[in-house]
Amino acid sequence: MMLLPTPSLPLLTGLASAILATVIAGMLALAAVAMVRRWHHDRFDCWVESLRLHYAPTSTALLEGNHSAQWLESLRPLPISTLELLLEPLLLECASSPALAAVLDELCLGLGLIDVWERRILGLFGLVSLREAVSYPEGLLFFLPGLRFLLRARGARNMGLLRHGASWPILVKALDDPHPDVQQAALLSLAAIQQPGSFLALLERMHKSLTGNRQPLSLHSVKAAMAKFPFSQAPHLLLSLRDPNPRIRAAALCRPWRSGQSFCRWTRSGASWPTPIGWSGKLRCGRF
Repeated sequence: MMLLPTPSLPLLTGLASAILATVIAGMLALAAVAMVRRWHHDRFDCWVESLRLHYAPTSTALLEGNHSAQWLESLRPLPISTLELLLEPLLLECASSPALAAVLDELCLGLGLIDVWERRILGLFGLVSLREAVSYPEGLLFFLPGLRFLLRARGARNMGLLRHGASWPILVKALDDPHPDVQQAALLSLAAIQQPGSFLALLERMHKSLTGNRQPLSLHSVKAAMAKFPFSQAPHLLLSLRDPNPRIRAAALCRPWRSGQSFCRWTRSGASWPTPIGWSGKLRCGRF
């Protein structure tokens, strides 16, 4: 049996020194990368802040109409990514200000942002140069197909913040998006826009969930979105009340609304049926 020679002390010392030098070099490289990233982010934040101070109006100015046509024309040459950075704070304010949402919706429509967001929701992304992509943090998402759902979800969210009613058919299509984040963003936007046609689409998905068909959205989230619609949409549930499936009838009967009304409460009060489709009479619990 042959014995392997024992490494000499100088050899072990040299090996340990090489490992130590590699570790130190790696740590220095990581520190350098962190410093460069910090510098880049600080520079980017300063650029965005100066850009917003130069171009973006305040929400008060928009609501009062204190923006000229020259200001709007000065925004048109800017890239879409720059416009999104400028208007992001105002978009977030729209959640609590319907009046600002109406003004900003008209502005985004004029700048072409609505069209860009709608195409993104459908998965249609325009060509973006590498130079433009690296100019802002989210630009590289255009070159990473697995992360493009973030852009689709943001487009769906923006439609809801602006309450852009014409986009509801696209948002209904987004309910079948392969990523759950996009589905949820589209559902919340439909609840915010509250178009009658989208209520019928949500009702169809509620039926499919109750009949055992596998749906990407949960039954609870769909019913919560339907509850955001005004009570004037209740007549659309008449067919659900006559469905042979008892689960569908029960879901339609006890459908809660924003005002706290439901079919059970409404029928107990004996109120006349508030329908825009010509239905007359009264609905009684238990007659179906």
